[in-house]
Amino acid sequence: MKKLFILILLLFISLISCNKTEKLKIIVPAGAPALSQIYLQDSGKYDVDIVNGPDPLVAAFGS
Repeated sequence: MKKLFILILLLFISLISCNKTEKLKIIVPAGAPALSQIYLQDSGKYDVDIVNGPDPLVAAFGS
C-alpha cells in the first residue's frame, strides 16, 4: 500500500513538472560549439545566445 502511494505521488509530481513553458537560456561561444547548438535554436524551447570571446562567458558564470 505504501509503495503504491509513493508511485502515484511520483507520477503526479512528474506530470506537474513537465508542463513548464519557460525557455532555458544558453550561452555558447562562437565557432564549433555554436554549430552544435543549431538544433536547440530551431526547436524554440531554448534561448541560445552566441557570444564572441571568453569575457561574456566568465561574466555569465559569475552572475
